[in-house]
Amino acid sequence: SQKQISTLLSNGIPSDAVADLVSKYGISFEPNDETLNAWKKSGADQSLLNAVQKARRFPAPKPPAKPEPQKVAQKEPEPKKQEPAPAPKQEVKAVEPPAPAPPKPHGPYNVGGEVSPPQALYAPSAPYTEQARKAHVQGTVVLGIVINDHGKVTDITVLSKPLGQGLEESAVKTVATWVFRPAQFRGNPVPVRVNVQVNFQQQN
Repeated sequence: SQKQISTLLSNGIPSDAVADLVSKYGISFEPNDETLNAWKKSGADQSLLNAVQKARRFPAPKPPAKPEPQKVAQKEPEPKKQEPAPAPKQEVKAVEPPAPAPPKPHGPYNVGGEVSPPQALYAPSAPYTEQARKAHVQGTVVLGIVINDHGKVTDITVLSKPLGQGLEESAVKTVATWVFRPAQFRGNPVPVRVNVQVNFQQQN
């Protein structure tokens, strides 16, 4: 949507990465000059503007139509009837109110059950350090991360054994820039905790 493109640009996502998303998924609005000029000021380059103009359009979801109120025909006043004798009073027993619903957890959640996994929108590879290349060090860095309800990485912990040579630092610095479509719980975005792997393989 127009709002999602503006959010990605304001979060510092490269313009060519946003252009790839637009070309892949299409857009649900008709761009105008005012919107394109606003994106230029936010850092959009010509590749993104061209991708928006060429992207396939699909209709935005329409809100459900409100039912029209039914007109109630006014009845003519009926002639007064003789009131019946009052019925005997019935004993009314007090009913206990239902127990309050338990409070919702604030997270971060674990993926599974009603919690859908987040989807990566921008996930560049971590650069292989020069000192690791010279030392012929390669392997996988496992990171535990928290992705908040806006799709940003807010907490990173190294879980694997250290490889050294600056590879852990490279993995943490790169993963901190990743952007996701947030996880969903009962239709609402929620923070989740997941593990990700960053591979470092020396190219011959």
